[in-house]
Amino acid sequence: MISEGRFRSESDGLVWSSGRTAVLKGDTVTVVATSRPVMLFDRSLFLAHGQDPQAFDAVVVKSPHCEPRFFRDWAARMVNVDAPGSTSANLRSLGHTRCPRPIFPLDADVPYAPRVELYSRPRYGVLPTDTVVVR
Repeated sequence: MISEGRFRSESDGLVWSSGRTAVLKGDTVTVVATSRPVMLFDRSLFLAHGQDPQAFDAVVVKSPHCEPRFFRDWAARMVNVDAPGSTSANLRSLGHTRCPRPIFPLDADVPYAPRVELYSRPRYGVLPTDTVVVR
């Protein structure tokens, strides 16, 4: 199967585009290959290309943020693999040395207090209100 790679996410209903996408089948392996990266929040990429992850003995996903809630209810086992390299989700393994220390999340016991700032744009001629800071 070859497609343009447009599919609707089951998580948020938004339309995603994985670019030209192909489903490649061999004797014992099926691969869904995309030409553009997409965040795999759910099973939508697979389902849109006729592949139900539940029908396979093993599903390998190269994404540190693939939401387990879509797999944990039926998967016999889930294994998180943190392969070495520049795309590791484990920031401490990347060897950052040229930054002020200590710094979160690279160093242990560094307090982190997130601060959210909300901004808005003027709409229909209405002037923007002040920035709201939530602490």
